[in-house]
Amino acid sequence: MAVPSGWHGAALKSTDLPLFANFPWSSLQPQGFLLPKGGATIHVVAEADLPEHHRDYSLDEWAEFDERVAVADTVASRTLEMPQSTGVGRALMVSFDDATSGDSSEQQQHHVTVYWEFLGKRFASHLLYVVGDPNSKQHETRLMNLMRSIKPLSASNEGKQQ
Repeated sequence: MAVPSGWHGAALKSTDLPLFANFPWSSLQPQGFLLPKGGATIHVVAEADLPEHHRDYSLDEWAEFDERVAVADTVASRTLEMPQSTGVGRALMVSFDDATSGDSSEQQQHHVTVYWEFLGKRFASHLLYVVGDPNSKQHETRLMNLMRSIKPLSASNEGKQQ
């Protein structure tokens, strides 16, 4: 995956999967995962890193499980067509506003997640931004560009730092 232009990238130590942010890491609020004004993150998760009972979910079941925190009338879902060059098989895009945040002391976040299959494994790319962010379309474009930047490693490049 390519780091979105103008974003910062890091690999989570526990999984080596990427986390991207459109703001400096120092701008994250220490009292929880509060995004700075105009802030957005994209976090990639592998199904294999989830709790064991979750690992047998289909992409649709994984999305439905995650939707349990959604404001019901904000859920939108569609199949996402991916370029063949990415090596991504089936992909599903789901978006919703988070019902578990948004009281007067917290910011309400919007989730856009692409659940996808790659080389026989399942992943999810989670985009988070504040509900009502005027840059929401740009954030979602960054997620789509990130997904289209996926490239399978050739056998000669496996294990090498990219």
